[in-house]
Amino acid sequence: MIEIVRLPAFTDNYLWLIRRGSQAWAVDPGDAAVVASYLSQHDLDLAGILLTHRHADHTGGVADLVEAFPRARVLGSTIGLCGISTPVVDGQVIDIFDRRFEVMHLPGHLDDHVAYYSADPTPLLFCGDVLFMAGCGRNFEGPPGAFYKSLVRIAALPTRTMIYCAHEYTQSNLRFAQHLMPNNQAVNERLQRVNEARAQGEATVPGALEIELHTNPFLRLDDAEIMQSLSLTHSMSPATRFHAVRRAKDNF
Repeated sequence: MIEIVRLPAFTDNYLWLIRRGSQAWAVDPGDAAVVASYLSQHDLDLAGILLTHRHADHTGGVADLVEAFPRARVLGSTIGLCGISTPVVDGQVIDIFDRRFEVMHLPGHLDDHVAYYSADPTPLLFCGDVLFMAGCGRNFEGPPGAFYKSLVRIAALPTRTMIYCAHEYTQSNLRFAQHLMPNNQAVNERLQRVNEARAQGEATVPGALEIELHTNPFLRLDDAEIMQSLSLTHSMSPATRFHAVRRAKDNF
């Protein structure tokens, strides 16, 4: 069985390690020193790296790690990423230890963004900056409709899927969700739990997709309170409503 290790980095990033036995894979190693320190402390060899997109806080440690572990494979999208040894495409299946991961191309944050989904035995998704706990990434590239479709793909996964995103943004995201949905009991209760956890210095990631479906405004574009808060109508396309929510979050 694999073990997934959360490694805090920078101000609010989470780097992830998938480890089994004496080997590990790194997910989005923006800081080589953080990853290398853990590997050294636990006497682990780096077998490979999974990249979700090209932003430096996700890729900045790749070169140093490959220099230190030259046999490590680097997997990522073929668009805009340097240093990859194995390009991946949507629908491709890769084996990591005893788990099979499907590559999901999820554009919207960036055009080249991919995620890695494993269905069995417990569904999990390494989603980079596409979906956050109670939020989503900024729409830097491509039309809002592409980002909306990416979120629809994630929402269709099994509800018990554990979401491993790359930033600790949950508290601020839930404040925005509460602003849009002040009477959503699930949001209010979750924000209280998160406030208590963060006061103790505890992480709020990963989290279950089921909770996101009840509290994440970007997965609830038909919510009556959201519609009222932003003066949206059902005559607007879902992509238009998504864009309005994203714009409101950018200015919150």
